[in-house]
Amino acid sequence: MPTAMPQAWPTGVLMCLLAALCGCRTVERTMLGVSRIKSPLTVTLPAINAPLSPAELQAAHLSPSLTPDSNAPPARLPSMGPRWDGFADLSAQPVTVFICVSGGGARATRLAAHTLAELERTYNARLGPAARARPLVNQVDGWSSVSGGSVYTSYVASLLATGSASETNFTYLATADSIRWATQRLGALAAIFFFWPGNLGYAPVMQVLTEWDTLNLFARTHAMFQEKRLPLLPAFKLRPLGALPPRPLFFFNATCLETGRPLIFTQSLIHRDLGGDPLTRLAPDPLTGWAGAGHNPRTYGSIPLGYASTLEDLGSSPSRFPVAYAVFGSAAFPGVFQPLLLDKYELTAAPAGDTALHCRRAGLVTIVDGGLYDNTGLVTVLDLFDYLNTQPPPGGQPRRLVLLSIDASTDADTYRGPTPASPLPLHLDLPIRGLIPAVSTMLHYYNQQQFLVGAAIRQRLRVLQERGALEFFQVNLREAAHNAEHLRRIPTDFVLTDREDEWLREAALELLSRQSRPAPNETVAEAFVDAVRTHSEGQARP
Repeated sequence: MPTAMPQAWPTGVLMCLLAALCGCRTVERTMLGVSRIKSPLTVTLPAINAPLSPAELQAAHLSPSLTPDSNAPPARLPSMGPRWDGFADLSAQPVTVFICVSGGGARATRLAAHTLAELERTYNARLGPAARARPLVNQVDGWSSVSGGSVYTSYVASLLATGSASETNFTYLATADSIRWATQRLGALAAIFFFWPGNLGYAPVMQVLTEWDTLNLFARTHAMFQEKRLPLLPAFKLRPLGALPPRPLFFFNATCLETGRPLIFTQSLIHRDLGGDPLTRLAPDPLTGWAGAGHNPRTYGSIPLGYASTLEDLGSSPSRFPVAYAVFGSAAFPGVFQPLLLDKYELTAAPAGDTALHCRRAGLVTIVDGGLYDNTGLVTVLDLFDYLNTQPPPGGQPRRLVLLSIDASTDADTYRGPTPASPLPLHLDLPIRGLIPAVSTMLHYYNQQQFLVGAAIRQRLRVLQERGALEFFQVNLREAAHNAEHLRRIPTDFVLTDREDEWLREAALELLSRQSRPAPNETVAEAFVDAVRTHSEGQARP
């Protein structure tokens, strides 16, 4: 159609230029800068989370007067819809396998992808034909992730939600072209959607006039590539947490500003007593006990993850909460993304003649990046393991945790010295004086806080290892020797070049090929695979 060409070519040229820039960070950072422009008065849109319906409250046996141990539902979990998870199956297992994936933007996503792909190759080689019947992805009981790590684990969840478990899942997630684009260049792809003229300015207008921000933009772009959904569809059309299978567990770790504690997005209800305001009666922070001689201060018995809040603590339904928003609620680092605002609901008496419970709106809570509390995801798993240890041991056997931590942090706890600009008589700042020093100061002390959190976690790990209750394996990017300087310069955003991705692959191979501390005659990969293999053969899980 010759007459259409003159009208179409400017758009085509623009797309080609934007596509050519997808490998660099300019497009993403331009979009992030432009999206800071806001109207002084913005329209508040409805929150993403829906209240628990009377049917969900009844189906999950939830009540404002119910104590956690009473009237427990059957241990068997339904595959869909509202369900309460008492972890009865994990309590009955002598060994539990968990994988934690840290924050760190696309750097964390791709490090996890390369690490799991290599572990899968090692696992398949050691099991041979039996790996087809017992793929590695099915031997993991749970995943705990933060920020960029949540992007990766959501792809694992997506495969399992569609019944696609196989012995090559992790290799596929590391090498498939479509997933590489969506994980390496998510920031640039979101920017293309933002600037694309075919959208008639929808994204910029929404971001100027409403609270619709880059978090929404990234969540919708992520869902578009992962779920093949149009980005302008309403949120209830996106895949919900309730569509994920009950096992393995997926914990997407965010932080609630109102409590200063984690808010954990997961696919089932795990807290049952919703009387009063659950956010005001959180259990003691486990970090305070672990830091002192590593002892376990668990005084709240049968409440799993009682130090954190969950969607049901907000009176909200996990079965209808979009996975994409759980991922980017976990990644909502202040200054890059607007916080995720969620409605808080409280149980209220039913109208006359109605015996069902109802939820009514009672304010908002502010959700930010899970890394502000713990950037590794380890606290969630260790506290859950402490909860499992409050249950009777399975068959009198000692309970054991096999734990893999993939940590993409690159900040070192060292003196960095003055900057090259320090001797100059001029100082760069913004019109709002002191903003740059303020941000750099907050980031520096945030890093220091993470080192203190890490010290408490290491103390707890040491105690569990001394008791013989833990086999701990770690892939820590800070320990990579090859290309160390290059790895430290990879920024924490959602764009990676192919060269940077190759450095991360080499780092994963290097760290997995080192000698394992629990088993000095084996590499980290071999020792982890043997621990999982023993677990899978002993449990005979399908």
